[in-house]
Amino acid sequence: MDKKEARNLKRIEKSKINTTVALFTNIVMGVLSFVERTVFNHFFTEDYLGLYSFNNNIIGILTLFELGLASAVAYALYAPLEYNNKEQITAIMKFFRNAYFIIGSLILISGLILLPILPRIIKTTVEISHVQIYFVLFLIGNVSSYYINYKNILFNANQEQY
Repeated sequence: MDKKEARNLKRIEKSKINTTVALFTNIVMGVLSFVERTVFNHFFTEDYLGLYSFNNNIIGILTLFELGLASAVAYALYAPLEYNNKEQITAIMKFFRNAYFIIGSLILISGLILLPILPRIIKTTVEISHVQIYFVLFLIGNVSSYYINYKNILFNANQEQY
């Protein structure tokens, strides 16, 4: 067996492990999501549930800044990882880190720009105090993932998500 066949077998094995782990993870996340929604429905009013959905939707719109960059970078990493070209891998990862820092910063700035108008946009039957604080917490949670998790793309491109 030559090196190329050995690499292909290694990739197939990694794909099998990734598929198994992804299936298990999706099942667990589905159950946890169901539990989360059940707890939210039981303990919070409709207004808080609406605020939760509203925040998720606003953050979802702001994340459009990413525009599929992660997929493009993962594709660009395949060949350098295949041939163990560390210099090219390092250069791509530095670009990706900088790009994700800029994207995270754009999302943060856009969210902060929206902050003053949030109380005017959200109409509820009861007074929800600290609407802006809830939004900032959602925003920080999302933006921090851009600053911290950019290295996950290396695992994805190398088929080592597990």
